[in-house]
Amino acid sequence: MKKVFSLVLSVTLLSSISAIFLSGCGTSCTQTRTYVTMIEVFAPLSDVRNSFAVSNPTDLVEPGKIHVNGNRLYIVDVRKGIHIYDNSNPSNPVALKFISLQTCTDVFTRGNYLYANQGPDLVTLDVSDVSNIQLVDRLNNIIFSNLVKGDSFVVSYKEGEVIDVVEDCSGGSTFFFENDVVFSGSSGRSGTGISGSQSRLAILNNLLLAVDQSSVSSFSLDNPAKPTKLGSQVIQDGLETIFVQENAVFVGGENGMLIMSFQNGSLKTESFFFHSRGCDPVVVDNDLAFVTVRGSSPCGPAMNELHVIDVSNLSSPQLIVSHEMEDPHGLATRDSLLLICDGEAGMKIFNKNNIITIPQHLLSVQKAQSAFDVIVLGNQAILSATEGIIQFDITDPANPVKLSTILKKM
Repeated sequence: MKKVFSLVLSVTLLSSISAIFLSGCGTSCTQTRTYVTMIEVFAPLSDVRNSFAVSNPTDLVEPGKIHVNGNRLYIVDVRKGIHIYDNSNPSNPVALKFISLQTCTDVFTRGNYLYANQGPDLVTLDVSDVSNIQLVDRLNNIIFSNLVKGDSFVVSYKEGEVIDVVEDCSGGSTFFFENDVVFSGSSGRSGTGISGSQSRLAILNNLLLAVDQSSVSSFSLDNPAKPTKLGSQVIQDGLETIFVQENAVFVGGENGMLIMSFQNGSLKTESFFFHSRGCDPVVVDNDLAFVTVRGSSPCGPAMNELHVIDVSNLSSPQLIVSHEMEDPHGLATRDSLLLICDGEAGMKIFNKNNIITIPQHLLSVQKAQSAFDVIVLGNQAILSATEGIIQFDITDPANPVKLSTILKKM
């Protein structure tokens, strides 16, 4: 039986009403302000945690982050769960199972185990037998704990109007829009999967790393069925993505890129590369970091740009060049290629050999609705976009061949 979750819409109205009269004149300074903001939508934590279930394949509703391990393709259906596909033939991916995990946004795998967020919890699933997937471990209140409100969890946000009555003698009521932050990829042992640049989970050596809105947490995978939390480093608000290269960790955030290194069994902060406030995934190719910065209502006022940064010295990253983009999201590299999900402009493939003139070396554009993230595996590119998951053969990057599309339910 399909469980229906009751979402409780919580609206906090700041309403301190005061009638203040100016001395000697009796004029009221009470004014009404109306503004639009993002209102929290809650679900009981018990419902979130009880939502785990494995079912036969179901329709993709809201394509999100993607992950690949061997022939398996994992697709996050945003805040609903994870679709598993047999992708041994990218021209004909076969749906295997759907894992229901309410509030899930991220997935990562190593060997027989899948790690995902479910509310404030980190859950571990044994996916060795796709016909008998088991939840084998849960760490409660370990990530996104700031979204726990009593016995409930913030599952999403909705735009709503708030009326605030305040003391203001300037006269007249006002209407304005307030922007709040909303919800907004590796090395390791054999069997570790690959995620896109939008991932909040990564594996470094024998550590699982998880990024929430303000901290980086590390978990030991000495026993991969039961991760053990080692610690958290609180950085700042607005963290978004993580990417690992060898023993270096690159965390994308609204205000810039944090660089950390793994030394003597622990993470050490090396430096921070600042930019204007905006959404910020990052991938690294040897000594170069490629960072897309996007400005928008939830992201901030940053220009839509691609930054190329010299990270040969982790403690002193240097901006080499910035290139204007249209609406950049996730990105990936392979040899001389740079693939950028440029929002409504689609997926763009560039030759990046000359980083100073990258925009002049556009090889092809693949149209897609709000291209979000991409994984490159040899000559295969897997794109997550609003309409679904699209796979390409990029053997000839100037003329990619579309292999298949997993369309979302319309």
